[in-house]
Amino acid sequence: MGAFKRGGREMDERVCELIELVELACAEHDLFSSCTSAPELLMVSGGSDSTAMCLLAAHLARQGRVDPSRYHVLHVDHGLRGEDSANDALFSERLAAQCGFAFHLRRIDVSQRTAQFGGNVESAARHMRYELAEELLDELCEQAGVPAEEGRICVAHTRDDRIETFFMRTIVGTGPGGFASIAFRNGCVVRPLLDASRSQLRDFIEAQAEAGFFEPIIVEGANAGGEFSEGARLGLWREDATNFGSEGFRAFVRNELIPLAKTRNPSLDETLSRTIDAIADENEMLQQQVEAALGAATREDGTFDANSLAELEPPLLRRAIYTLCKRALPVAERIERKHIDAIAENLLRDGFAIDLPGAVRFSNSRGRISLRAIMERNSELEETLVEGVKLAIPGAVELAGGVRIAAWVVAPGSNAAAFARDCSTATRVFLDAQLVSEKASELTISSRRPGETLQPLGMAGATKKLSDLLIDAKVDAMRRDEIPIVRAGDEIVWVATVAPFPFQRRQEDRR
Repeated sequence: MGAFKRGGREMDERVCELIELVELACAEHDLFSSCTSAPELLMVSGGSDSTAMCLLAAHLARQGRVDPSRYHVLHVDHGLRGEDSANDALFSERLAAQCGFAFHLRRIDVSQRTAQFGGNVESAARHMRYELAEELLDELCEQAGVPAEEGRICVAHTRDDRIETFFMRTIVGTGPGGFASIAFRNGCVVRPLLDASRSQLRDFIEAQAEAGFFEPIIVEGANAGGEFSEGARLGLWREDATNFGSEGFRAFVRNELIPLAKTRNPSLDETLSRTIDAIADENEMLQQQVEAALGAATREDGTFDANSLAELEPPLLRRAIYTLCKRALPVAERIERKHIDAIAENLLRDGFAIDLPGAVRFSNSRGRISLRAIMERNSELEETLVEGVKLAIPGAVELAGGVRIAAWVVAPGSNAAAFARDCSTATRVFLDAQLVSEKASELTISSRRPGETLQPLGMAGATKKLSDLLIDAKVDAMRRDEIPIVRAGDEIVWVATVAPFPFQRRQEDRR
C-alpha cells in the first residue's frame, strides 16, 4: 500500500490502526457469526462512514481474510431529497461494484408513512430501513442455507454517533440504558466501527484512494457545492446538506453543542467514550439481574407473578417493567416513564390494567401479570349477540365478522362422555344430545350475562363462574361481549372459541 503523508504521519499506519481497532471491537463484543457462509449485509448510504465500512470489507477481502461472496450492500432510497437521493443510490451502486459486492436497492416513501401513522420523518426512516434490511437478510440466509440468526446487518455508526446520541438523550431524558448510548450489537445488527472516529474513517478512505484501491465516484448534484468537505467534492463520499445546519436535532448537537463542549474539554471524545463504556457495562450487569428476576417470576402459563416482581428493589422493578413492555410493544413504539411509574405503583392491584403504545395492554388478574394485544372490538357481533340468535339441531347460523356456528347429531359410540372429553376443542364441542333436548328443543347463541355459572368438563359436577373462565382463558376484557355463549334453555352448554367445556355429565352422575 502506498504511503500518503498527512499531518506528519503515514496514512498506511492509520489504516493498520483502524483495522486493529475494528478487529478488537469485533472480538470483544462477539459481533460476527461463526458460520463461515453466513451473509453480511452492509448498510451503505454513501456517506463517509458507510463508504469506509464498505472499503474496509473490500480491503480485508483482498487480503484473503474474508470471503467477498458473503458481502452484500443494501442502499435504501428514502425519496426525501429528490435528485440528490437518486445520486446517493448511484454512488452506492458504483461503490459496491468497485468492492466486488452484490448490490441491493430498495425505495421507500417515508413521507407517506409519517403522514399515515404519525411520528417524525427521521424515526420512520430508521425503522423502515431496518425492516427492509431484516427482510433482505432473511432471504439471503435462506439462499445460503444457513439459519437466519447467523446472518449480520452491519451498520456504520461511529464513536461520533455514539457521543451525539448520548447528548441527545441527555437533553430529552432517559434511563441508564439510554445513557449507554448505541450498542455494539442488537441481535443480528452489529456496529463494528463504534470505537472509530469519523476522522479516522475519512483518513482510511483517502488512503484507499491514494493507494489505487478506490476510484473516486463523481456524481452530479449538491456535493459539488462549497459548503461540503473536500472528500465529498472529490467523489470520495456523499454528504447531505441537512447535516450542515442546526434545524435537525442531531445536526444541532453535532454542529453546535459538541463543539461548544469541546472548548472546555478538547479530549471530550475519549473522555465521554470511556464514560459510556462504563455505563454500558453496568447497564449490562443490571439487565442480567433483571432477566434472572423475570425468569424466576415466569409462570407456566406465560404470565408473571406480581408478588415476585414486587419484591424487587425500585430501580430493578422499573427496569423489569420496561423490559417486559419493550418485548411486547412493536419495535417502533416507545414506552414512557409515566407508563412505568403507573405500573410500578399499581403492580399488586388486582384488576389493574393500562393501555400502552402500540395497542398493548398491561394487566394484573389475580396476581398474574400479562401483556396482550388490544383487539379491535366487533360492535356488529356484539349487537347480534345481545339480541340473541336461535340455532336448530341440526342447523347452522352465520354471525357478524365471519363467525359460523353449526350443530348436528353424531353417533360417537358407547362411551359418549369419554368421546366428548377426548375430542372437544375450543372450536368444536360434543354435547349429550339427550341432556340438551331435556333443557330445550333448540339452542340459543347470545352474549354473557352477569353472574352466570357453568359446569366445565373435568370438574366432577362443580360449577365455575363464566367471568372466571374468561379471565383464565385470557380473553381481553374489551372482547368478552363478543364471545358467543351457547345455551340450552337457561343453561350454558358451550362458550364458543374459548375452551372445551360442554354441558356434559357422566352417565353415572345423571339423576
